[in-house]
Order: sequence, then structure tokens, then C-alpha cells
Amino acid sequence: MIWPVLLFTIASQTAAPVVATPPADRLRLLVLDFSAEGDVPPGLVGTVNSLVSAELSTYPDLDVIANADVRRMVELEGARQESGCGDTSCLAELAGALGARLVVFGSVGKLGSATVVNLNLFDSVTAQSTGRQFVEVKDPSELSRALPPRVRRLLERTYADAGLVLPAEKLITAEVPAPVMKERSAVPLIVLASGIGAVVVGGVAAGVGLWPYFGYGGNVESFNSLDANDGDSAARAAALRTEAARNEYNWELWGLPVAAAGATVMVAGVVTAVIGTSMLASGEN
Repeated sequence: MIWPVLLFTIASQTAAPVVATPPADRLRLLVLDFSAEGDVPPGLVGTVNSLVSAELSTYPDLDVIANADVRRMVELEGARQESGCGDTSCLAELAGALGARLVVFGSVGKLGSATVVNLNLFDSVTAQSTGRQFVEVKDPSELSRALPPRVRRLLERTYADAGLVLPAEKLITAEVPAPVMKERSAVPLIVLASGIGAVVVGGVAAGVGLWPYFGYGGNVESFNSLDANDGDSAARAAALRTEAARNEYNWELWGLPVAAAGATVMVAGVVTAVIGTSMLASGEN
């Protein structure tokens, strides 16, 4: 059997600094490589292993043996899988050879579209499993937030049995993304400015078109106000003045069309300005 040889190799190197005896008030913990179940990217398994190891290292009462340190002594995980080490007696021997009381191991797999992680904690002194936790996330990126609370629960029984107090639970707050300032479109301002411009242009055009009307209309008013005692001569003179005014001011020739066009432009400008103002008020692009 390969295990006696392997354990002898490991034990013979326990004097090296990498596996030095931990302080009396700290529990040595060995983190084995997590296994992949099903179609799981190898990189994801390594990431989970690193996240769990890093989280365990934040507990001051634990002396965590990094997986890289174990590999420098011996290809421990490869030998474990090759020899089929998975029972409690084998884990106890491994932990004891490395001076570790606790062993954390687990697996990463898929459940439909979700990613699942199984965490196991083994106590080599009692040769029993002291904790199991199950993590399921829809997106692997959520593991960095989902694993720490599960690791804490994994350690609860061990801490209680050892008479230790778990550190205060870390509050994980959701990151609030910075508000994204939506760039306001220039379209509403353009519409509003176009409407105002149309009102101004239409007003000027209407004023120019109406100018001959006042001269023409003045003569008509004079004709209408003639005293009845003036007789036909006065009426004829007034009519002549009116005709002269019509020809002089060209009201019907160009004044009326220009005034009508100006008024139409003004109305369109008012409508356009109202639309632009509404777009600005509603924040519409």
C-alpha cells in the first residue's frame, strides 16, 4: 500500500519550516484540492480552492497550510486520489503526518445552470466530520460573496468544541454602482430653439406683410368717414384715393400673402416650441 511510504515521506519533512508546529493556541488546518464534478472548468475549481483558503486564513485561531506548501513537500493530492484516500482513517493519518488537526476538502460541480460547491471539515483528533456546507449560485462571480458565510458555519462546531469564539461576522454590503449620468440629448433644445426661431421669423414676416395694409386701410377708413353732405364728388375723390392706396402699397399683391405666410410660420413655431418644452420636461431624448 502506498500510504505508509507516503506518510513516512511527509512525516520526515515535517521539521521543515513550511510545516512547523503551529502555536499552541492555534489550530492547524490543511486545505486539500477541491475535486471537479461534471463539466466544470478547471480554472473555476482552482478559484474556489483559493477563495476558501483565503477566507480560512482570515481566522486568527487557524494556522492554514497552503496547498502550494503541501506540493513543495510531496504531490499530496495526486497521491491521495491515485491511492483512493477518502475515508476518515486515511484523512486522519494525512492530517497527523502534517501536524494538522483539521482538513478541509470539497468539490465543485454543476446543477443545471447553477454552480454548486460542497465544503467538508474533518477533525483528525476525533476522526469525524465536524461540518458540511453546500453553496449554490447562478453565476460563479457570486461565489466570492456566498462562500464566506458558509465557511463560518463550517467552523462553528469545531470552534465550540475547542472552546474558541468565532470572530464577529463580517458584514457584506452590496456594492452600489456609481450613478451613471445619462447624457442629455440636444434634440429637445434644437426643437425648442427651432420653434422660437420660427415664431420670430413668422412675426417679422407678418409685420412686413401687414405694413401696406395700414396705409391702404387708412384710405378706406377715410372714405367710410366721409360726411354725407360732401356729395358724390367727395365720394369719388375718396374712391380714387383708395385705388391709389391699393396700387401704392400693393396690399393685395404681396402684403396679404406675406402676412398670411408669416402667420402660418408663427403658428408652426408655437407648436414646435411647445413640443420642445415638453421633451425637455420629460427628459426625452
